[in-house]
Amino acid sequence: GNPDGDVTLVEFFDYNCGYCRRAQADMQRLIDDDPNLRVVLKEFPVLGEGSMTAAQVSIAVRMLAADKAGEFHDAMLAQSGQVDAEVALAVAEGLGLDRAKLLETMQSDEVRATVTEVYGLAEKLTLTGTPSYVANGNVAVGAIGYDALKAVIASARASCTAEVC
Repeated sequence: GNPDGDVTLVEFFDYNCGYCRRAQADMQRLIDDDPNLRVVLKEFPVLGEGSMTAAQVSIAVRMLAADKAGEFHDAMLAQSGQVDAEVALAVAEGLGLDRAKLLETMQSDEVRATVTEVYGLAEKLTLTGTPSYVANGNVAVGAIGYDALKAVIASARASCTAEVC
């Protein structure tokens, strides 16, 4: 999305969530259709240890090579079957990242703090599953589809009282 967009849509996702994988096409379409949409992705690993380690790899990718984070995200959501650290590391290595540096970064305080922060946000928003979306305080849970997401964004724009929401 547009980092300077006027409305922010936050997506809480899990790389092992089949609904998140299907919703990826809707997210891409929203980004393509709305040049003023800012999208923030939050790893919310709720589907087991594989999800947690995949999220840790994702955060490490963003820390080490922010320019590859989007490509990594798309490749992870394109995977079939369950993903875990090994799958995520293989995807990252395919993008040219160093496995040893990723493994070291995964163990960092910053990665742990990022996951803890997302769990805290999800708790405040009473989110229990993925995908979940938030725009200007409005929460939508589930793979609700392109039209419903577009309506959430339109509602956020209409209710926004600031220059950026």
